Amino acid sequence: MTYSQKNTAAALGSNIIILIYGLIRFFRIYTTKGLDAQSIYRLWFTIIALTIILIIFNTILFHIFNAIFQAIISGGTEEPNVDSVEDERDEIIKLKGTNVAHIIYGIGIFFGMLTMVLGQSPLVMFSILILAGVISEIASTAAQLIYYSKGI
Repeated sequence: MTYSQKNTAAALGSNIIILIYGLIRFFRIYTTKGLDAQSIYRLWFTIIALTIILIIFNTILFHIFNAIFQAIISGGTEEPNVDSVEDERDEIIKLKGTNVAHIIYGIGIFFGMLTMVLGQSPLVMFSILILAGVISEIASTAAQLIYYSKGI
């Protein structure tokens, strides 16, 4: 795995954990209190902060465990190879992943605006926009991993 693939895999794992946590908390808030503005804003602020912290933490852990695994396989005779150079292929894969993210987030914006047209609370629109952001990030990193595995 290249350096970019490792970072992408760590980000994908972090975003999936954040999505699961956010959905569980959202449905717990929705079933107990309904759509309370303070609870919803606190939840989404927590999710944004957790996303930043968890991606950094998981990336570091992923690289540490990968270096340990490489050292075990090589018997400790070789230095772990950290190739953090990005070439044109990495840039193209990132751009394709960003394209996927923009498409999915655009669909999320459409559904968010649709809730306003249908007379729902602005909290519903805000929640859909944050959820679309997390889902688009998961789709983007998953698409990048797929492109890396295909060798594009």
